Amino acid sequence: MVSSVGANAKASNFYLATKGKAEDGVKAIGFARVDIFRPGLLRGERSGATRPVERLMISLSPITNLLTPRLFDHYRAIDADDVAGAMAGVVGKAGEGMFVHHNRAMWAH
Repeated sequence: MVSSVGANAKASNFYLATKGKAEDGVKAIGFARVDIFRPGLLRGERSGATRPVERLMISLSPITNLLTPRLFDHYRAIDADDVAGAMAGVVGKAGEGMFVHHNRAMWAH
């Protein structure tokens, strides 16, 4: 499941609360294994409605990524291809439970 860094059903931010509630819903289904990917800002081709602020942030992300300390790298922008590669890497993986993957783990795929 692709979610978002900061997802939390009790967050005051609507987007993060929605993502957190979606995560809780998936957990409640009872799958033996759930892998949740929480990327920062996703970079890549998009279709549908234009989002000017998002486009601006994506264009600034090479600079903001450089300025973001490693300790906070889960907030950095990440290419959608990296997220997809990490997701493909867990398909069929052994183990039960819930596994949350942040940017660093996705970059290491």
